[in-house]
Amino acid sequence: MTFQDPELNRLAQQIVNRPPPGQPPPRVDPKAALARVLREQARRARRRLVQ
Repeated sequence: MTFQDPELNRLAQQIVNRPPPGQPPPRVDPKAALARVLREQARRARRRLVQ
């Protein structure tokens, strides 16, 4: 799963590479972070279309 946006790539890697059960999970929920990035990109894309 790769995206053109490097930030999306990093978040996708975090989702794919879950830490093993013994390790504490990352503080930020990567799925929530990914959703936030996608929403932000959609907002930017819509603004571009409107102009």
